[in-house]
Amino acid sequence: MIEPSIQHEQDKILNALRHRGSPFGLEIWLYDIATQSIIATPVDHTDELDDAAIHATVSRSQSGGDAAPFQHDDNHWVFPVALTDARDIGRCVAIATTTSRTPRHADMQEFSATLQSLLLDTVRDTARSDDFALAASDLSRELSESYERMSVVFQIGRSMTYSVSPIDFVVSTCEQILALLDFEWIAVQYFDRAATLGIRRRAPLTFGAFPADPMDFKRIVGDIVGPDGARPLCSILDLGEQPLADLMQSQVVINPIMHDELVIGMLCAGGKVGEGIEIDVTSHETQVLEVVAELVGVFQQNAFRFAVQQSMFNGTIGALSSAIDAKDPYTRGHSERVAYIGKQIAIQMGLSSDDVEHVYIAGLVHDVGKIGIPESVLCKAGPLTDDEWKMMKDHPQIGYEILKDIPQLEPMLPGVLHHHECWDGGGYPHKLIGDDIPPIARILAVADAFDAMSSDRAYRARRPRSVVLDIMRENDRGQWDQDVVDVFVNNVALHDYDEMIARQARVGDRFAA
Repeated sequence: MIEPSIQHEQDKILNALRHRGSPFGLEIWLYDIATQSIIATPVDHTDELDDAAIHATVSRSQSGGDAAPFQHDDNHWVFPVALTDARDIGRCVAIATTTSRTPRHADMQEFSATLQSLLLDTVRDTARSDDFALAASDLSRELSESYERMSVVFQIGRSMTYSVSPIDFVVSTCEQILALLDFEWIAVQYFDRAATLGIRRRAPLTFGAFPADPMDFKRIVGDIVGPDGARPLCSILDLGEQPLADLMQSQVVINPIMHDELVIGMLCAGGKVGEGIEIDVTSHETQVLEVVAELVGVFQQNAFRFAVQQSMFNGTIGALSSAIDAKDPYTRGHSERVAYIGKQIAIQMGLSSDDVEHVYIAGLVHDVGKIGIPESVLCKAGPLTDDEWKMMKDHPQIGYEILKDIPQLEPMLPGVLHHHECWDGGGYPHKLIGDDIPPIARILAVADAFDAMSSDRAYRARRPRSVVLDIMRENDRGQWDQDVVDVFVNNVALHDYDEMIARQARVGDRFAA
């Protein structure tokens, strides 16, 4: 039985020969020398030229070599052409016969040479066409694979802007690469020097069918890098030549994750398979893994720098908040508590994580303008005069002017400037009404009023919790956005708030002593 692939090639060549010979009135036969059998006959074959004649023709053609044409009978001329080792069809003879348009016998040699060239060119053209089709298919596949790989690398690059931890970024990245490339496993091993970026993971992160003991893997990978943290010289470790490849029982690709010219981790992949068998890693795959390792290193450095900057920013905001509250012993901890209540309201209202953070920071700095108010006014036990009250009303605008040139605080400025606006338009500094008041300011107005009524002040004592909540529920003066009030009184738990008050009171007592 002929293999399907061989049969397919024979059919293609036969069809090409028939098409090329049709204008000359040729009928085409194919004869397999190895099996001494006819493998194709003309479409409209008759018994005038029988199988025995074909066998005899092959014999006359010197066991498959080209032979001179001969006249088989009064009706048929025969032209044997050897297709020795033709592409994927074995050693065959093409036998062309014709009953029409036959040249005179004297011209037969020239006609035969032309016919032989025609038939051989047909076979070569068919093979050439197959090569072109195969090359086009390979190119199409490579372009498709390259596009997929570049698409994944692009997606990984985009995800570097998201607020994720370095480990979460590595996990997401490795899962994408494992799905894209033909590796059975991928692993990332960090070393102790990664602690300089805040990464203190000792065990490897593994993905896919990881075939070895993680601690053995960690030890051997550490030996590859060495104590000096220098980049390894090779990126592909071959089975039988490298301990890590032997441990993993496959070729292993390694790519260092760098920081300050030192290796802080290693991205490894192995067990590459294709069509069920292990195959070598391609240059495309090594390039993808190299780019991914570099992206991981860049992300980790950027994430660490951002964390340091964020820590410094938060520390500065905290110090600024403490400086505000220190001017008035009666308001110690007020900004922190307003920030906490505002954050809880924002969470219960379903705001985004960024907006929740903006509310919190705005709460910490909402009274920064009081730095510009004399302590004699801030701490006055009795009623304020008109001039003193005017000075007090200036603190939102002063706070805004202090903070407006800090880019990171831009989203918080509306809260600082407008947290004393009233829903009915009776607030300050701009007497905004209703929806004209920024949402962040409406939230802080509720948080600020609740803490102010719940705290001792120089001019009055705190009010009971139940009284404060009743005042806010009734909202009879139209001071606050009722939707925000409802969220606060119905959904925000105050246990942590009470603990904050108790803790801050203990700190105040220590300072007083």
